[in-house]
Amino acid sequence: MQSVPILVILLSSLAAIIILNRITHSLIAAVVAGAVVFAVWVGLSPVEMLMVVVDSFFSAKTIGLLLLLFVTITLSTQMQKSESLEALVAIIRNRCSTRFALAALPAVIGLLPMPGGALFSAPFLDAFTDVKVLDATLKTRINYWFRHVWEYWWFLYAGILVASAISGIPLWQYSLASMPISLIAIAVGWFFILRKIPNNSQNPTNPNKLPWSGIVKPLLPIIVVVAVYAGAEALVPARFVLTQYQPIILGVVLAMILLQAMHPLPLRDWVGMARNRKTWGLVLLILVIEMYGRFIGASVDGVPIVSAMAQEMAVFGIPWLPLALFIPFVAGAVMAASVGFSGTTFPVVVALLGVDPALSTLLPVAVASYVTGFMGVMLSPLHVCLMATCEYYGSQYHKVMKGLLLPLLLVWILSMGYLLALHFFL
Repeated sequence: MQSVPILVILLSSLAAIIILNRITHSLIAAVVAGAVVFAVWVGLSPVEMLMVVVDSFFSAKTIGLLLLLFVTITLSTQMQKSESLEALVAIIRNRCSTRFALAALPAVIGLLPMPGGALFSAPFLDAFTDVKVLDATLKTRINYWFRHVWEYWWFLYAGILVASAISGIPLWQYSLASMPISLIAIAVGWFFILRKIPNNSQNPTNPNKLPWSGIVKPLLPIIVVVAVYAGAEALVPARFVLTQYQPIILGVVLAMILLQAMHPLPLRDWVGMARNRKTWGLVLLILVIEMYGRFIGASVDGVPIVSAMAQEMAVFGIPWLPLALFIPFVAGAVMAASVGFSGTTFPVVVALLGVDPALSTLLPVAVASYVTGFMGVMLSPLHVCLMATCEYYGSQYHKVMKGLLLPLLLVWILSMGYLLALHFFL
C-alpha cells in the first residue's frame, strides 16, 4: 500500500471527479479519470486494473442494472408520448380540491424518472388561474418540491438503483426503509408550502365531473410494475433469479407491452427511443460508476483496500459518520444529480463502514447518506429541474430557495431521527 492514507486518496479521487465534471461538463469522463487516479495511486497494476474493468463490465449484476435503466427510461418516454398522463391530470384537476391537485399533479409526473421532469409538470400548474396567491415563486416551489417527493425511495429512479447496487442492500429492502422519508417530505411540503393556499373545491357545481374510475387506466403501467415486482419477490425462489433486477425488469417490460396495446406508437417512435443519446449516456455513466466502485473494492498485495482504510481510520481516530454524510452532500450540491452523487460517493460511504458491516448499521447509514446527498441536489443552483422551472415561470433562484431552506432542513432532521430509530430497531 502507499504511504498516503487511503482515505485521502479516496477523497482526492472524488475531488478530481467533481472538479473535472465542472471543467469538462462530462460526468462520464470525470468518473473515469477519478477511477484511474484512485487505482494508480493505491498501486493497482495495469493487469489488475484491466481485470477489475472486465469483471465490472460483464458481471450479471452490472448487465441487469444497465438493462433495468434502459427499459425504465424507455417506459417513461413511452408514457409521455402516449399522452396517458394528460388523462390522469385531467381527472385530478376536475375532481380534487385546489390544495390536493396542486401537489398531486407534479407528484404524479414524479413517478416517472424523466430528466428535467419538473419542466414537464410545470405547465399543469398554469391551469390554476383562479388561485390568486399563486405567483411565480410559489408555483416554482410547489412544482419543484412535489415533483421530487418520491425520489427518496421510488425504485424506478437511477439514484436509488445505484445506491442499492453499490451498498449491496436488496432493492426492496432499501426502498421499504426509505419510504417513510417521502411521507415526511409530503407532510413538510403541505405544512410549509400548501397550507396557506385556499382549499376550494374545483368546479363544485359541475355536473359533468370525470369518473374516478378513469384514473386506473393511465396508472396501469405503474400498477403492473409494482405488482409484478412484488409478486416475483414473494413467489419466485431465489435460485431462479440471476440478479435482483430481474423481477422489476419483467414488470417494466410487461408495462411497456400493455401500454403499447393501449396506445400504439409507430415504429419510428420506438426507433427514436432506442437511439436516444441521453438514455445511452446514462447507461454508460452507470457502467463507469460500477467500475469506480470495483476499484475501491479491489485488493492490493492481497490486502482489501477497504480493510486497510478501516485500519487507518482507527489509527488516526477519524469519525466515519460525519464523512459518510458530508461527502454525499457536497457531491450532490456540485453534481446536482442523484445518480451522480450516489454513484461516486457510495463506494466511499460503504468503504468507510469496513468489511461486511451489520445490516443495522449499513441500511440506516446508506439511507442517511442518500438523503443528505439529495438535500445537496435539491439546494443546488445547477439542478436542471430547478433551473428549468425558474426559467419557465420567470422566478428567481434565491427567492425560491428562501422558502425551501427550512422545509429541507426539517426533512433532513426528521429523517435522521427516523433512521436513528431504525438502527436500534434492526
